[in-house]
Amino acid sequence: STVLGERIPSIVTANDYNLGDNNVTGTFTGNGAKVQLFVNGNLIKNATLNTADGTYQVYAKDYITATTDKVEVVLYDKNWQELDRTTVNVKAAAGQTLKITPNDYTIGDSEVTGALDGVSKGIKLYVNGVFARTGQISEDGKSFVVYAQDKILSETDTVSIVGVDKDGNEVTASVTVKASSESPDALKIGAPSYTLDTDNLTGSYTGTMNGVELWVNGVKVRTGGFDAATKTFSVYAKDKITSKS
Repeated sequence: STVLGERIPSIVTANDYNLGDNNVTGTFTGNGAKVQLFVNGNLIKNATLNTADGTYQVYAKDYITATTDKVEVVLYDKNWQELDRTTVNVKAAAGQTLKITPNDYTIGDSEVTGALDGVSKGIKLYVNGVFARTGQISEDGKSFVVYAQDKILSETDTVSIVGVDKDGNEVTASVTVKASSESPDALKIGAPSYTLDTDNLTGSYTGTMNGVELWVNGVKVRTGGFDAATKTFSVYAKDKITSKS
């Protein structure tokens, strides 16, 4: 039991959060008077506190969308002085059988890559909430790749990878986007040019190129050639690009 006059430590705890649950819940003690939820460093909402039993809850379903999200709960006193904070353990939804772990993406990189744990029926890239393109899953099903250089343009872009597990459920993972620290050799590809029913897709580039690949509808279909002197490339595409869409 607490001795009269003894100071009770100000501590906040958080229960595990399963993706798809409505609320983050937990407990608080001591001089705690306010609790806030942060996701990926952004303040989301104030929690509702029950001072009778020292518990809180805060709506989170629309804000925590991936197991890779950084979720924190912060406890304050009545004057908004921070007393304690804790990290929320974010878990896959009950019964979910797919885990997606994207690698960090640096502006200017060709592709978003990552690992898959479980069966995925497909991979999609979303940038700022908008579908960008489909990706390709390795033959062993343990990794993925999505061409992204023309879609992720700023470190402030919100990027996510969405997969579909064996039961048809979508699984989302956030991608950490880093600013470019590119050297003069960094490869940048200009907008390629192609006219339907002609032989080659062509384009130009700057930096150092070691190879060129043609991807159609998220699938790598052919390698091409490039000329380091003129900084141009060409890939035969007549039999692969058959529609403007």
